[in-house]
Amino acid sequence: MIEIVIPEEEEITVDQLKEAKAFHQNEIRKIDEELEKRGVRTRITPYMPKRTPGPYERTRAKVNATGNRWAIENFEATHS
Repeated sequence: MIEIVIPEEEEITVDQLKEAKAFHQNEIRKIDEELEKRGVRTRITPYMPKRTPGPYERTRAKVNATGNRWAIENFEATHS
């Protein structure tokens, strides 16, 4: 696990944080490539929790699943 320590006395800009993030993503990519060369199928990637759909997306999916054109049009008109 990569740990980033930011000293409290230093003021860090957004650009510096973006550069640090890009650097670490680049390092992870290099490690993945090296493992792939050695035939190891394990990927080292940061954990990203899966986003669950909200009420709007769930309702939209249910309306679209019915295939009812009038219901779909009504949903679009109401929620647009």
